Amino acid sequence: MRERIANLRALRLRAAGDAQGAAAVLREAIVLDPGVVELHFNLGQISSDVGAWEDAERAFARVIGRHPAEYATSPTSGSCRASSAPAHGWSPLGREG
Repeated sequence: MRERIANLRALRLRAAGDAQGAAAVLREAIVLDPGVVELHFNLGQISSDVGAWEDAERAFARVIGRHPAEYATSPTSGSCRASSAPAHGWSPLGREG
C-alpha cells in the first residue's frame, strides 16, 4: 500500500512540473520496496523526461529484468516494446491494467 501512495504522490508531482521531487519520492519508495516494478517504470519515465538517460536506462532495465516475458526486442530495429496487456496488473501510468 505504501508503494501505491508513493507512486500516486510522484505522479502528482510530475504532473505539477516537479520531476525532481517525483523522482526523489520514487527513489525513496524503491529503497523501501524494490520489488514494485511500477515504481521503477515511473522512475524511468521521469528520468527520461529530464534527460537523465543513464538513470532511465537503469530503471527500465530493472523493469525488463523482472518481467522479461512481457517484453520483446525486434531483431531488425533493436527496439523494445511491451506487450499490449500486462499480466501483472499495472500500467505505465500507475493505474490498474
